[in-house]
Amino acid sequence: MGYRAQCPGLGAPGAGNFTVECRSFKRVEKNTLRSFVTLTVAPPGITINDVCLHERADHRWLSLPARTYQQDNTTRWLPIVVIEDREVLRRFQADGLEAIDRYLQQGRAS
Repeated sequence: MGYRAQCPGLGAPGAGNFTVECRSFKRVEKNTLRSFVTLTVAPPGITINDVCLHERADHRWLSLPARTYQQDNTTRWLPIVVIEDREVLRRFQADGLEAIDRYLQQGRAS
């Protein structure tokens, strides 16, 4: 069981409260990438694997899963999951980071 962070009003109007729970954490150190995490958003009960936790200086952020492809000899990234509403994305980012922090405080990182 992970840590749940409340996201009041997340989603469509009248959708109620959502929680973001960190279910797993795998440490990775590459450029700004610090770890891969699994986050669950409930309701409706969507689990997102391979969310990337990035850090540079004092700034941390999450990036949702994406796949690589080649275009003009350049590696590019195509998002697999997109949160289109900027306010919902902001709340997801903040509460996802809070859930990760709590998960790490419980000493559950690998």
